[in-house]
Amino acid sequence: MRKPLGARRWFGGNRAAFLILLLSSGLHAEFSSDRHIHTFFNARLLEKAEWELAPVSGLKYGLTENLELGMLPYAINKAIPNLFLKHRMFQTELVEVSFTSYTQLQLLKGFRDYQFLSLHGVAVTASSPLENLYINAGPARILIVIQGENDGVRSTLELELYSIFAGFDYYLSSEWAVSGLFLLPITTSQEIESEAGDESRDINNLRKLKEGAKSYVSYLTVMRSWDIFSLDFGILSAYGFTSPYINLIWRFR
Repeated sequence: MRKPLGARRWFGGNRAAFLILLLSSGLHAEFSSDRHIHTFFNARLLEKAEWELAPVSGLKYGLTENLELGMLPYAINKAIPNLFLKHRMFQTELVEVSFTSYTQLQLLKGFRDYQFLSLHGVAVTASSPLENLYINAGPARILIVIQGENDGVRSTLELELYSIFAGFDYYLSSEWAVSGLFLLPITTSQEIESEAGDESRDINNLRKLKEGAKSYVSYLTVMRSWDIFSLDFGILSAYGFTSPYINLIWRFR
């Protein structure tokens, strides 16, 4: 039977995919309003009929004022069906709330083995007393399902990870902005079933484990805007690894 797969072990083997997923929303050019920075971890959406294209964050489109769809380049390159969706639930003058979801299905060895990944969360973006500073917060859930064969026995692993996050978007000027995030896993649930009849289930409160403190995710991004283009550069830390990154974003209609 397959050895239980912990959250840090899974992410350690899929660093490129997770890095791109974290940066999947990109950060936008033309900081003419407080709505131009939008990431997975805030409530902002593209405007209706607006496109975004970037080598890291992929292709996204504002289908309506309250719905944005997209695909990520890592999964496209690997021929993995995937979908990014962002839906604005409601907004007021001071607060905006959106639901964000990313799903991919990778088939392995035909159609019997597969890896399924679903990441979704609710982001709340609120104004702050400090002008041009916006606070982001909310819950997030990651679901990973892996089915495969080990030593002639087929087994299925299901891993759930629940987290909370907080961050900020700050417009320094019409050309420069800064965005940051801190995400903390709270609880992980792992379940394994096999054709041999073996079953196991493990639920951990990461706040009480030493490894929980090492499972955080954070990034700090600086953005520079030129007309329809913007350049993002910063540092990402996730599940035991740290990496600088850079991304060029093009927005058009």
